[in-house]
Amino acid sequence: MDQDPYYFSGKVCALYTKIAKQHGASFSQVERGIRYAFKSALTHGDSKSVEHYLDPVNTQNSNELKVLFLRWKQEAQEAHQTQKISCNNLSACRAQIYNEILAEMKALASGIQQAVSSATSRQKAI
Repeated sequence: MDQDPYYFSGKVCALYTKIAKQHGASFSQVERGIRYAFKSALTHGDSKSVEHYLDPVNTQNSNELKVLFLRWKQEAQEAHQTQKISCNNLSACRAQIYNEILAEMKALASGIQQAVSSATSRQKAI
């Protein structure tokens, strides 16, 4: 549905046909199964979840499929953005940790150099 605008123009019949062929069913069996699933969800499902994914007003299969698909797609995009944000935060954290370790290593190297030069100057004094 995402790649073919034909489905969004309300021509879900082609989608039913593809599903029917994949599962050895008829077009009408697929349409009936989807209609039954939507009706069961609307009458027996958790109202908040159902209203989040389905349109309780326009209950035709094509409308329900569009709403369901668009909301799934929106959630996937939001999840991807959240993942991207946390990766950016993770990258920032990694950079901060790296910089802190680098600063500690520089301080340690500086301390070692001072100790070496101090030991060298003592040996020269002896």
